Amino acid sequence: MSKYKRISQSVTVFHDYPLPETKATLVGYIALITDYDLGVPIPYLLCAIGEKYKKYEKGQWRVFTPRHAPEDTLFKKCKIS
Repeated sequence: MSKYKRISQSVTVFHDYPLPETKATLVGYIALITDYDLGVPIPYLLCAIGEKYKKYEKGQWRVFTPRHAPEDTLFKKCKIS
């Protein structure tokens, strides 16, 4: 089975939800929605990897530190520890 490899991109907004940081990388369910252009409902909680070394929640966003970034593959994209 081949691994799906995707180059993550920093974003400032996901649909109509601006990120609480200048730039962040989408992770989890919203990363899969974006990567595969899925026509599914957007979850209430949105996750991203921020550039700051601070883990926090703001509005609908849960922002993790760069050290929490999962490997950029289909099978590890959703794992946040």
